[in-house]
Amino acid sequence: MSEGNAISLGLLMGLRGDNESEISDMISYAGVTDEFGSDDRKIFSNYLETQEENTEAQQYRDYLQSTEVINAARRKRLFRQKEAYEEGRTKFDFSRYKKRQCFYGIPSKNDHLKCGCGELLSDPKHEKFPSSAIPGVEGGVSGEGRGETEEEEIPWSYTTCTKLLDTDAYGRVWFANNQRGKYIRIDTDTASSELSDLFTKVYNLSTPGVIMSVLGSLLDFNVSPALEKIIQRGIVKAAITTNGWITTFGYNAGYCKLIGEAMKINNSAVPCIGFCSWGCLPPEAKEKMCIPKKKRKDQQAREYSCKYPRINIPPKSAHENLEPNHSHYVLSDTGKLYDWGNESYLRTAWEAYMKNEHKIPAVMIVIQGGTGVCRALYEGLKSGTPAVLIFGSGGVCDAVVELVRHFNSSWKTIANNSICQCDGE
Repeated sequence: MSEGNAISLGLLMGLRGDNESEISDMISYAGVTDEFGSDDRKIFSNYLETQEENTEAQQYRDYLQSTEVINAARRKRLFRQKEAYEEGRTKFDFSRYKKRQCFYGIPSKNDHLKCGCGELLSDPKHEKFPSSAIPGVEGGVSGEGRGETEEEEIPWSYTTCTKLLDTDAYGRVWFANNQRGKYIRIDTDTASSELSDLFTKVYNLSTPGVIMSVLGSLLDFNVSPALEKIIQRGIVKAAITTNGWITTFGYNAGYCKLIGEAMKINNSAVPCIGFCSWGCLPPEAKEKMCIPKKKRKDQQAREYSCKYPRINIPPKSAHENLEPNHSHYVLSDTGKLYDWGNESYLRTAWEAYMKNEHKIPAVMIVIQGGTGVCRALYEGLKSGTPAVLIFGSGGVCDAVVELVRHFNSSWKTIANNSICQCDGE
């Protein structure tokens, strides 16, 4: 291309309102000269106004279009490089976090071919067995590393029958609705201080003004559409106003799904952390979320990404999917399948740590709820954590409010003023 053509190209790009330094960069990238002046710019502007159908001008426009395509690709590449740099800027030692794996095969009371952890006794990970672990095989299973026996049989427990290994499931998960969240599989007994470091040093979350611990029903959750909207708007608005973090159990069911949809509807950037049980996720999802062995050597330098598979879970199944609109997922691991409830201990301990050690206030928000929520509400109130009960949602919420009003008339005014009473009308 001649120098004159290069000058005209630069002027045409300048007329489109781009920054001159960017114009120079684009032209240099395309391999042409970037020498042009303001007088030439004015002349060329007049030329374009009077020669709209000029063939040469059209050629310049075509060339500009191709240059914009090149520049868009370049910008995309630079963005990816910057994103990779930011993610790898602070290399974190993920070996601090562990997973649990059963190694001591103890027959289940319901199925003697399965271990108490829910896996088959013949699974290679079971390295040790009590005497007569498998019917008809004296002394357990023979073979390298699998011949050790013990005479005294003990009930299966994650504290005695599992061992700690470096976690192999962490990174970023993408869902079908193009939402994404960060996740990690960790031991259910992980210290709360380690979990706090994960949020602040790895995920770079700013210190919260308040922790909003949302509790409620996962099964048979039934709230009127009008009340759902009130809850969704209220919780998100409160979190934004207080710079809060929201915590749930992170499953794609019940109140967790309601809170996740609130994040999506309000396009909220509020951290919404789901504490889930690793053993309750579908096998297909766990397989995708585990880092392949060939990639584990490089896992410190860049973040592992995976796609969450499309899985239809029937009602009241032993498995449950992750709710796709949460920002973070902490997957509590006891080494046992279908271990519902273990995630609540990890969540409760961490919330208490943040409250007592970091002096960050916490509040419980209860929507409907059953016996498990009633127990959590009792423990929270006993430790001094205030609670907001959504009256009109049913379950524990309505029962507790009615009890307070019935047995202590002095609480009537407080209950009427401080408890959100909505009937969906």
